[in-house]
Amino acid sequence: MPPSYEIDTAGPVYGCLIHVSFLDLKDPKVTRLLSINSDKPFSDLHAGIQAALQWGNKSPYGFSRIRMNEAPQSTDGSSSAHDEDVVSISKDSNLSTIFDEMDPDKRVVAYKYGTNWVLTVKLITRMAVTGRLFCMSGRGHPPAESTTPTQWMQFVRAYEKAKTKKDKDSARKPFDKGVKFADGSAGSIAGPWNWNKGAAIVEMDKTSSSSVEDEARPSANTAPYPKVGKLAYPQNPKGNYVVAVFLECIDCPSISRFLSCPAELTFEDFEKAIQTVFEWAGIHMGDFDIRDSDTNMGPSLIQISRDPLDVSKEGEENETILVKSKDIVLEEVFDNPKYKGRVMFYEYDFGDSWEHGINVLGRSDVATNQVVCFEGEGHRCAEDCGAISGWEELQELYFFNKGDKETRTWYQTSCMNGDLAGLGGDRLWRWDQDEVNEQLSLSQRRYAVPTRVGRA
Repeated sequence: MPPSYEIDTAGPVYGCLIHVSFLDLKDPKVTRLLSINSDKPFSDLHAGIQAALQWGNKSPYGFSRIRMNEAPQSTDGSSSAHDEDVVSISKDSNLSTIFDEMDPDKRVVAYKYGTNWVLTVKLITRMAVTGRLFCMSGRGHPPAESTTPTQWMQFVRAYEKAKTKKDKDSARKPFDKGVKFADGSAGSIAGPWNWNKGAAIVEMDKTSSSSVEDEARPSANTAPYPKVGKLAYPQNPKGNYVVAVFLECIDCPSISRFLSCPAELTFEDFEKAIQTVFEWAGIHMGDFDIRDSDTNMGPSLIQISRDPLDVSKEGEENETILVKSKDIVLEEVFDNPKYKGRVMFYEYDFGDSWEHGINVLGRSDVATNQVVCFEGEGHRCAEDCGAISGWEELQELYFFNKGDKETRTWYQTSCMNGDLAGLGGDRLWRWDQDEVNEQLSLSQRRYAVPTRVGRA
């Protein structure tokens, strides 16, 4: 379990969970998920975006308010937005002040950098995590700063079509001269999907040192997740939960998904959603577990599953509470004072034992009846591959491209959730958000409030 942040319960300055996305880039989309104090100015958000993209911060920039029914104008002028729909935001303006003036479901601003790049900046939720400027997640290699969106996409397409290292080197040549890639030097890109999260975090740490006052910044190895339930929600916490779910002990890249979940979602449906977004085949059992410890070895306080062996009687002491997942909803657990400061896991497949850490980052101002996956990173993990060690061995087979061809053939043709294209190149960073959300939509029904069992 990653280290948890301590929260100033005396009166925290809430953090903003900010989603940043390039307007003109797709396949892959290039996004970053940032946390920053809500009392900071937009100039600090600019510095954070630059650090997350490992850009040089040498060109003019600006933020502007836009109407959600009109897209921000792209660099080729293709948007239908009118001049009167765009209002500049002062760089000294407070993040919270500007976002609070907007409708809860329309908290989006445009960020323009230089003459070439336009990004959308959306407030996802506020979090009771103070003093952190941090890059939580993201997708896509950051584009070379001196290119245009059109040039960058041409490069990506040429790189994708190249089959051999020689061809890929050739595809890079037009960009090698005078172009510094975001990860360091000309031509050093390993693929359009991969990006160096650790380097981005280090850059953000430097930015915090120079422009954001914070005596307790996270290091490059610190995960930005608070403990489950250890939240002091802002006013009007009646919307969906914003939940981070990540596979334990997997990195380079990590495998995580960020979800917006209805408060009255049953844990039975929450389990289905987790299996869907992590693209598990759903052929194994699983359960939820809240433990009285910072590790997965602590004593269990409550276990939630589809078919618990027993259901404990109310009032029993020193025994784990067992609850059927169809009989309890998220709000009964996530907002229960009994579980403040605890940690929560979802275990899938009791053989390979895939532990998913679950962290409630906050509650949005908007309530829906659907689960949506709005961010994440990492290719799905292979079913029945032999736990974490088996997954690592499978990655090595593709990385070195030699040995045990039989295992690679099994993964690409017989594994229940395998990938016909394998795991070579930058495929470890690839996942299809649109496909994941389409599968979520197909599998979901309108959520009804279940009968409350009162055991949590």
